[in-house]
Amino acid sequence: MPKLFKNIFLLLNLVTIFCINSDDNKHDIHEEKKAVQAKIESHENNIKPIVKTSAVELNFENANLKTFLNFVENLFNVTFILPQEIGGSAPPRMGNQPQQKKLEDSKINYRSFSPMSEKQIWALLDLFLENSGYARVAQKNIGKSVYRIITLPQSNRSAIPAYIGTELEELPNSGRIRYVYFVKNTTVQQIQDLVNKIKSSSAQVEVFQNLKAIIITDAAYNIKSIMKLIKEIDSSSIPEVLSILKLQNAEAADVASLYDKLRGKDEPYKAQFGGQKKEGSFYFPQDAKVIPEPRTNSLVVLGTRDAVYRIEDFISKYLDTKLKKLPSPIHVYELNYAPAEQLAEILNNVCKFGQDSAEKTAAEFGGVRGGQKYFSKMFVEADKQGNRLLIRGSDEDFKLIKPTIAELDRRQPQVVIEVLIVNITLNKEKAIQSALRNKNSSRVNFQTSGFYGSGIQVDSSAPGYTGSLVTNLINLATAAVQGSTVISLGKESVWALLSSLETMTEVNVISNPFLVATNKYKAQVALGSTRRVTSGTVIGGNAQQQNELSSFSANLEVNITPQINSFGIINLDIEVKIEEFTDADQSSGNKSNKIVKTNANVADGEILALGGLIKNRNQKTQSEVPILGRIPIIGYFFKNKDDQTLNDNLLIFMAPKIVSTHQNKIGSYTQKKADFVRGMLCESEQQEVHSDPIYQWWFKEKYDQPCDQLNALVIPQNVSEVQHVAPPVQVIKQAPTAGPTSNKHFSLVKPVNNGGENA
Repeated sequence: MPKLFKNIFLLLNLVTIFCINSDDNKHDIHEEKKAVQAKIESHENNIKPIVKTSAVELNFENANLKTFLNFVENLFNVTFILPQEIGGSAPPRMGNQPQQKKLEDSKINYRSFSPMSEKQIWALLDLFLENSGYARVAQKNIGKSVYRIITLPQSNRSAIPAYIGTELEELPNSGRIRYVYFVKNTTVQQIQDLVNKIKSSSAQVEVFQNLKAIIITDAAYNIKSIMKLIKEIDSSSIPEVLSILKLQNAEAADVASLYDKLRGKDEPYKAQFGGQKKEGSFYFPQDAKVIPEPRTNSLVVLGTRDAVYRIEDFISKYLDTKLKKLPSPIHVYELNYAPAEQLAEILNNVCKFGQDSAEKTAAEFGGVRGGQKYFSKMFVEADKQGNRLLIRGSDEDFKLIKPTIAELDRRQPQVVIEVLIVNITLNKEKAIQSALRNKNSSRVNFQTSGFYGSGIQVDSSAPGYTGSLVTNLINLATAAVQGSTVISLGKESVWALLSSLETMTEVNVISNPFLVATNKYKAQVALGSTRRVTSGTVIGGNAQQQNELSSFSANLEVNITPQINSFGIINLDIEVKIEEFTDADQSSGNKSNKIVKTNANVADGEILALGGLIKNRNQKTQSEVPILGRIPIIGYFFKNKDDQTLNDNLLIFMAPKIVSTHQNKIGSYTQKKADFVRGMLCESEQQEVHSDPIYQWWFKEKYDQPCDQLNALVIPQNVSEVQHVAPPVQVIKQAPTAGPTSNKHFSLVKPVNNGGENA
């Protein structure tokens, strides 16, 4: 019976609140019905049929709240009555509450990276409305699925769903509700003080002391969070002290969970020699309780005054503290000389040492075995663009590996390599060719063949014959190759031809690449030409043919990787590739390939010779009349003889020179090459410039421009900053003579002394 009277009295209070609210807003109901009907009619033909989906992704950028309300209207087929649609440009000011913003002025930036359900979207809408100072209230007396958007103070006095002692699992997750709770064990005042400390700014709390009841009006998710805490506190007797500790650095749920674990493992202190347990020997009080409140990140501590003080002191000193900034496990090492990619591969292999052995555990966690320290899980990544190493590992391992990196990242000596490639092709040919027939026509005629590959000549115009061997042989003279000497016998009709030939063709191809390579790094130079060659034919529907072209290259390519040992010996990993087109026809892709690949050790300044006789071919061709062709001297009128000899020689000379890290010889080599190029530029026009004043006056600017550009590049602008100046050089036009020379390496340029004489 007392419980029944409590509920009746409480319902009367709720009805009174509702009636007061109805009297204040009664004149708005008629206007709301008109606004709803007009809105539904105006949008009846514009609203597209909604296809219900299980989840929807949201993406709103700088959109106003009204736009989001329109989206929800169309998505769930509901109607929202906005403040502007029932009269008034903005919500009225309520008491001391500040003036509310218009819906158009409330901006939203939100994107869901996963689909959201209908319940989640409604909860998100309530959150947006609450942050803007609004709430939605269902208006079932106007129409189904109709909601009125009003301010938060107005919603606290509106007819909203009310729940009396309902289980928290049955409460909605969104919307604004009222909840009535009857206090059982603690006092109403304690519950009220607790709620006032953790409630939201828009919540309304009403207390009925006689009924030991409290009414909370707030968002549904806020009430569920508050009621979990109230029921936890009201489940036991009245505590001596109830304290709310707001955390600044730690998470409330994590701290409460950790405290429960520590309290469960806490054991009473046992005095030595069998002493008895003393009161309070537990460090963590067993009769105290710590309840988390995640919404405000607070802890509610219940217990005796001493217990609450001890718990708060422990949490403040050891748990709710700022975390010290841990040292970063990522270290950056700036490299000066060595390439990052190569060093990263070496270091990663070094750090794996021991992981496949019996001491795998020690190697994996950086342990020590036999006085040997293993690296822990360390990984090195190369930053190619910045030439840096990104090292993931502990500070201890990083300090240990830094000296090794510094040792590897040392300035390496350089090697200047001058290459001379000579390709000599010698083609010799000797030939004696003859053609002979009987001088006058008779019943028996004869004629020899084979004059430079020609056949029998037949005269088809002879009277009474279909063909005759007695014909003029002068036409065969056109078959002789260039350089042949031809003798003919016969005045009106040539009846004998005799030809002799001796040719020699020599082709010399000289290439002089110049490379500078760092120790243990590959140097490459390539030069060649490319032809567009027909590789296929496409026939269209109209029988038109179209050639498909492909690119074929013939290159001279030199690849050298030097490696200097501690004795100054240079190990050269050499690969020379020579490709040449064999036909003069630009549409032909036929080419010859010559490759020299070797590894050799050369002292500093020595010359290495490679190659030699690549190909030697002898070809002899002879055709003759039996018996007659073997007669001395006379027999050459009855035979054709051709001897061909082809020699192909490829010689490669290399002269490496070490430039140590403390020397500055690169500048001198640069000056040598610059003077060589300058001589080539000036040699062709030097004589004409000095002898022709008009040419010098008219073309001087054009003549000087290449040399000026070269000088601006290679000659230092500030002479005082130059530590080493290369000696003047002169161009040597004559070929080097065989025999000993004072220079250990050859060059196309040669330094001269101060007197101008050759050194």
